[in-house]
Amino acid sequence: MDLRALILERPDDSSLRRVFADALIERGNPRGEFTRVQCELADLGLRPNPLRARLQTMEGQLLHRHQVRWFTPLRIERFRQQVAFVRGFVERWSCHPERFQRCGAWAVSHHPLRSIALRRVEDFDLRELSRLSAFTAMREVRLSMRGPPWLPVARVPFTRLEKLTLEGSAFNPGPGFEALCAAPWWKGLESVDLAFRLVEPDVNALEASGLLSTVKHLGVRAGALQRACPELTSLKLTIWMPDRHPLAAIFALVPKLSSLTLDSLSSTAIPEDALGGLPERITSLRLEHMRLSEANVDALVGNANLKSLFLMDCKLSDVSFDRLRLRWDDRGWRCSELDSYKRLPRS
Repeated sequence: MDLRALILERPDDSSLRRVFADALIERGNPRGEFTRVQCELADLGLRPNPLRARLQTMEGQLLHRHQVRWFTPLRIERFRQQVAFVRGFVERWSCHPERFQRCGAWAVSHHPLRSIALRRVEDFDLRELSRLSAFTAMREVRLSMRGPPWLPVARVPFTRLEKLTLEGSAFNPGPGFEALCAAPWWKGLESVDLAFRLVEPDVNALEASGLLSTVKHLGVRAGALQRACPELTSLKLTIWMPDRHPLAAIFALVPKLSSLTLDSLSSTAIPEDALGGLPERITSLRLEHMRLSEANVDALVGNANLKSLFLMDCKLSDVSFDRLRLRWDDRGWRCSELDSYKRLPRS
């Protein structure tokens, strides 16, 4: 068995990728150098390191020179937005359904692809994709649906699915949530993110499915969380009326929660005391589409337990911005490893 096949069989074995990189370097293949650079970057982790800038420059130069030849079958136009490279291989891919139908078989035969994000998915797309083992064997699936999602997704015969994200613009996701909760793979999910509105029968079906007793990440609108989730460590809440769904009541349902995301549909203003009441066990906080007051910023700056803070499309004053010492990355303002980063100058 060649090295590539071994990597596909054992995708979590990082030592195999280093051996693969060395073998390519010996043959003069620049893909080996790219793989080795990415392995070294992954080993650095998130903390500041003087080697990071040099390695990132080398990574970008190699990808710019050779990406078309290496990844032509995927027909990728904007690499950083459409694929995620992990130790030299593509592990996450974002594309349209028809692109995956044409190129998915090649992707899974050359890369340990474990996550697929499909945009503008229709019912007929899922019927076609359900015939492809390259799709049904995915571990992580994100679907941006153009219509009611429940029944089409429930019919897909996933075999290894661990994480499911459903999002879209449908105002009324329609009937069939009970069928989704009854799918044979539903109870085995570790992560579920539902951006659609759940009505009362849907909430009842979610509670009756047994998923809430085992799931580790959950994304729902605030009113849908009414039952205890004993194993939940990561929670994403979409809120539009914070006073109607007080966070304190929700925190009581998730005793192991350590990572929290708050999202708003309409640039909601967070209540003055909301962020000051975060439980000590929450060490990672992400805020999206929020308006933050000075009192909110006071709570964030004074929270000694927070290790990671991320803001996306949030409104706050320049004074608040400077106090938080946020740093920009390709998705938003981040203060990662807060103890180390908050003293760095604004960049």
